[in-house]
Amino acid sequence: MRRCFPRWGCPRVQRVDNGIPGGTPGGLPSGLRLWAAGLGVRLHWDDPYRPQQNGVVESTQGTSQRWVDPGSSATIEELRQRLAQEDGIQRESYPAIDGRSRRLAYPGLVHAGRGSCLGWERQVWDVREAWGFLAR
Repeated sequence: MRRCFPRWGCPRVQRVDNGIPGGTPGGLPSGLRLWAAGLGVRLHWDDPYRPQQNGVVESTQGTSQRWVDPGSSATIEELRQRLAQEDGIQRESYPAIDGRSRRLAYPGLVHAGRGSCLGWERQVWDVREAWGFLAR
């Protein structure tokens, strides 16, 4: 999210699963909840045990899991290489939007690598927003 938000903008609402890292609705706030609150992003939890509420993401994660097969990687570097290869296939050639790949549908979508966007975050994150969230 730190690489996505500076490039594409912060959403008003971010969908999250119950549990880590989003926490649970009504429970003590996780670090993610406080960080999102400071950016003015509200978190929306899908109902527990209802993956169909976020079917496209769940399906994509299942496909990624099968393609990468993380359990068969001998090293973390091999796993990283497999993930990068799978990410490339998903972006470049897998039909996702009207039969086009995400890369064709969104020409500006590129893999950001592991760079930092902390400069942007320092400019937009507001501790008063996080405090307001805690007060509510």
